[in-house]
Amino acid sequence: MVGYRFSEADGRAGAVYAPGLAAWTPALDRAVAGADVVILDGTFATDDELAERTGGARTSRGMGHLAVADSLPHLARRPGPRYLYTHLNNTNPLAHRGSPEAAALAPALAAAGAAVAEDGTLLDL
Repeated sequence: MVGYRFSEADGRAGAVYAPGLAAWTPALDRAVAGADVVILDGTFATDDELAERTGGARTSRGMGHLAVADSLPHLARRPGPRYLYTHLNNTNPLAHRGSPEAAALAPALAAAGAAVAEDGTLLDL
């Protein structure tokens, strides 16, 4: 995993960008601590999403992506930052607002303080 933490010189405001998240690690825990916003890998909503939609055998973890559903418990244990998912694959139901699957995930996203980043989102720290 490669991620970035951006912060003010005084260390107060901070953003974490983890676009290729294969697993939630202790290093990510440390990076998230005290962050104002955390932008996470939202490639797949569930681990088996791609296999279900294409008939293939590849899982999100097998492709180096921690699924949104698998990262949400980590977010729930780390309240405080604004969590945004980005880089959604076209098979991800969260990319299709109004889909039944997206509606089913909405309560879990809200409970974890997370959302899908909108096109054109501007973050002001």
